[in-house]
Amino acid sequence: MNALLLSAWFGHLRVLQILVTAGAKINCQNKNGRNLLHCAAQRGHIRVIEFIMEDLEDVQLDKKDKMDRTAFHLAAENGQLEVVDFLIRLGCACRIKDKEKNTALHLAAKNGHAEVLQKLIDVGMNLDEKNTEGLSALHLAAENGHHGCMKLLLEAGCDVNIQTQKKMTCLHYAAQNGYEIMARILIDAGIHTDTLNYQNASAMHIAVLQNHPAIVKLLIDAECDLDIPDNVRLLFLINKLYGFMLLIHDLHVPNVKRPPVLHHRVIGPH
Repeated sequence: MNALLLSAWFGHLRVLQILVTAGAKINCQNKNGRNLLHCAAQRGHIRVIEFIMEDLEDVQLDKKDKMDRTAFHLAAENGQLEVVDFLIRLGCACRIKDKEKNTALHLAAKNGHAEVLQKLIDVGMNLDEKNTEGLSALHLAAENGHHGCMKLLLEAGCDVNIQTQKKMTCLHYAAQNGYEIMARILIDAGIHTDTLNYQNASAMHIAVLQNHPAIVKLLIDAECDLDIPDNVRLLFLINKLYGFMLLIHDLHVPNVKRPPVLHHRVIGPH
């Protein structure tokens, strides 16, 4: 970053003003395509942002970086509530998406920023919008263990049974990671306990496979179907065999070739 961008990044307003007065180019950007507003928004420097937007000319409010992220995206991603509120009042494009089709709602939920998430809910953002991987804000909150954010989204009326491209529900994520509180919230919200993902695995299959007894007990209490067949057991054995073959190869056992790359995992993400 050049001197002007550094002053915005660190929130040194007076230095920034001196540099601008001296003729520094205000439309400069770093290697990621981020300008003054991006830098200040990411770091939460509201006084710097006010100066940029009120005293400088030709600074685009919705300028995109190389990932198509605006200052609004970065403020939401980093939990900068005051900046998010200020940019909304300036009239920024709240629903704009980055290259992965994430909105600010996705980024706030993924990173557990509940206050920012509530603000975005209040301005009427689409709660069930999906990114390129088919993940909604609810999926991202669940996958990353942010049950507070997940609860806010559910209370706001998002679809508790929404699925990813691989037919994963939030209950699958809770079962996979052993998130007991999250699983209880989802069950209380009426999630379908027997939904099968692309591997024909239910939340119960995953909880058993990952050895999460508390989740298993919750699902039993919720009267899930204990007799659903799956193909997880076969995949589990295939993965175990593959790992054993790698070990034998790495020990340099004679006449054992390295096995080919295994692309199919037992429980894949998303």
